[in-house]
Amino acid sequence: MVAMETIAIPTVVLILAALWVMLFAWTVTALARDARIRRARAARRSGAAASEVTTSPEPPRPNVLCWFVGALVFGAGLLMIVGGVGQVLETDDHPDPFGAEGSAALADAIGRVIWGAVTVTNGAYVWRGARRRGWLDRLGRLIIIVGYILVGVALDQATQRSMDLWAAGSDGEADAVLGGAMVQYLAWGAPGALLVFIGTKMANEQILMTTDANVRSH
Repeated sequence: MVAMETIAIPTVVLILAALWVMLFAWTVTALARDARIRRARAARRSGAAASEVTTSPEPPRPNVLCWFVGALVFGAGLLMIVGGVGQVLETDDHPDPFGAEGSAALADAIGRVIWGAVTVTNGAYVWRGARRRGWLDRLGRLIIIVGYILVGVALDQATQRSMDLWAAGSDGEADAVLGGAMVQYLAWGAPGALLVFIGTKMANEQILMTTDANVRSH
């Protein structure tokens, strides 16, 4: 019962925070739209010529569901990052930080930070889709999300594999570990990066998160 309450309270707080962010964004957008309408009416009443009244295409009304889901996913990712950083700091006090348990704990902590960053990025893409329209944009954003999930798997798996370096007894073993980590990174990351590239072109988006892997045996 206590465990369920411990999980439920942060979830409720996160949902309420996402609702608040959604309502705030909707209110700001509505006020800006009303201000544009009042300026246009004032210009017409003043008798300004049509060429003198500068107008811009009215953006489509935002999809508030994208704002809510985007804020919810973004907030969940931030919580994961904060929790992962806390776990990384806790590993410094582990009785055997370079042993099997210590390295596994560090890998799990780093993995949590990685997945938090991926979740934040995907939340941003959902949020940015609130003003976009069309099946090409929606499909592109879905492809972007899938691509970043694959990138997250690549980083997580490579991190887990690279922790075996601490147990390597020779340069040959260390090189084998690094080679295996790079293979896993490329096996998941290359198709993930390709999907992200394709999705951003389809949705006319920018790449919000990039990754790089450097491996050294010495």
